[in-house]
Amino acid sequence: MPPPRTIGLRFNPDQPWYQRVFAGIVRYAEKKQDWLLEFLYSEPISAETKPDGLIFGFSGDRIGSPDCPHIFLSSTATPCVAIDQQEAGSMAAEHLIEQGYRNLLFFQTGQSKSPNPFLREQGFKEKARQDGIDVTQFVSEAYHQAEDGTTLELGECIRRLPKPLGICACDPYYTKRLHFVCQQKGYRIPEDIGIISPKEHPFLFPYLKPGISAVYLNHEKVGYEAARLLDRQLNGETIPIQTLIPPQYILVRGSTDHRVIADPHCEKIVNFIWDHLEDSLDTADLAKQFHMSESSLYRQFSKHVGRTPSEELRHARIETAKRLLWSTRLPLIQIALECGYGGQSQFNRDFKKATGMTPGSFRN
Repeated sequence: MPPPRTIGLRFNPDQPWYQRVFAGIVRYAEKKQDWLLEFLYSEPISAETKPDGLIFGFSGDRIGSPDCPHIFLSSTATPCVAIDQQEAGSMAAEHLIEQGYRNLLFFQTGQSKSPNPFLREQGFKEKARQDGIDVTQFVSEAYHQAEDGTTLELGECIRRLPKPLGICACDPYYTKRLHFVCQQKGYRIPEDIGIISPKEHPFLFPYLKPGISAVYLNHEKVGYEAARLLDRQLNGETIPIQTLIPPQYILVRGSTDHRVIADPHCEKIVNFIWDHLEDSLDTADLAKQFHMSESSLYRQFSKHVGRTPSEELRHARIETAKRLLWSTRLPLIQIALECGYGGQSQFNRDFKKATGMTPGSFRN
């Protein structure tokens, strides 16, 4: 049996997102069985310590010139596997628009050595443009230039924009600042201001009041794909210069857990639907709950929501099921029940009709 291949890892596993990357690398290494993973992030590589292959963190982590197969976990060097940051921004915009926010602001850093904040803004604006929505930009260090030539602080910029307003900040640090300013100014989150981050912060966002919705970046898949492509190099194959991994899903928390509808009465009904899916509601239940006839309910939904009540119920169930399939390991029958289905058969039929996949295939 040939000796195991040593794979050097030049990143610090103490950083949270690198821990998730490492989990993906380990998952691939377990399939190989002849890989020996070794952290080499603090010392130079010499002829004596040179591994068979190297996985680097950011390009700045590079020490020495690797004359062995290698791959980076950042788009600032090649070959690389990295998160598709533009798609993260696009998903953030799509979520705010799906929730009904038609006035949008992007809170951007003025200076950054990383291209990621600007790629997120590019994706955010492009998605909004596709939906016919203009995005206001606020640049932190420069302040916002108003039409009258004055410069505005963030709170004043938000005050002047129409509400409800959906805001995406370029990273978790700016999202935290945004959350603080909105609460300091007395805005209701999410009724007045919806907030989303294009990058999750698991040690902060769940514990703010309200919690902050965020795009969940699939770092484990970054690690797995980096290991897979390094293995191809070790076998003498040519690999792509850049491989981008799309974000996985939206972690919906209180900062966007509200559907914005132009008609206040329909808005109340739509939010009731999303908040009570487990009650297995139907159109008759909704009409009774809001003291309306079913025909009146249907007319108001068609006019203000753009979907019938039945379509909104089905939409809410499928979107909630997607989130639970992505973010939990709950059994399929439990997900079906939490989304208001009486059993798994109808859940499977509705889900496949909406997505083209079974719930099990979608999760995998």
